[in-house]
Amino acid sequence: MGVLFDMPSAVYGISFVDITCTSVTKGQSLARNQQRNWETVLQIFGLLAQPIILQKPEEHFCNAEDNFIGSELFKGMGKQHQFVVELLKPDTRFWIFAIGSELTDVLQCDKLRDLFDLVPVIPDLNETIKLKPSVFQTLDSELINIQFFPAPTIK
Repeated sequence: MGVLFDMPSAVYGISFVDITCTSVTKGQSLARNQQRNWETVLQIFGLLAQPIILQKPEEHFCNAEDNFIGSELFKGMGKQHQFVVELLKPDTRFWIFAIGSELTDVLQCDKLRDLFDLVPVIPDLNETIKLKPSVFQTLDSELINIQFFPAPTIK
C-alpha cells in the first residue's frame, strides 16, 4: 500500500469479506459468489463516481507470528472479530484493493463508510470471520469488516 496513483482521487479498501475478483459471471459456484461480492463493491463505488480499478482485490493472510495482533489493521477490525482472532489465533484472511476516480476528492473515506454500511454480501466463502448478519459493516465498532484509507495520488 505505498503506490502513488496518477489519479485525482483514490482510496485503498481492506475487506475481511471475500471479494475475490474471479471474472466468473455465470452459474452458481464459489467463484461466482466471490465475483458477486466484488461486483457489489464496484456498484457501491459507482454511487459516487465511475470507479477505476487501480488494484484488483489481492488476498493476504496474517497470523500471530506476523504480529497482526496490535497492528493498525487489527485495531480497525470490529471488536467481535478481534476477540475471535485473539482467542483462537486463526490465520486471518483479508483482501486489499484500490479504486480511483477522475474527479478530485470524490472518493472520501467517510462517505464510503456511510455508503457501505449494512449492504448485503454473500457469506461463507473464503473469509475467516463470521458474517452475522451477512452485510458489510463499517459503523458498528463491534463488527467492522471493511475499511477505507486515502491512497497517495498525483494531482
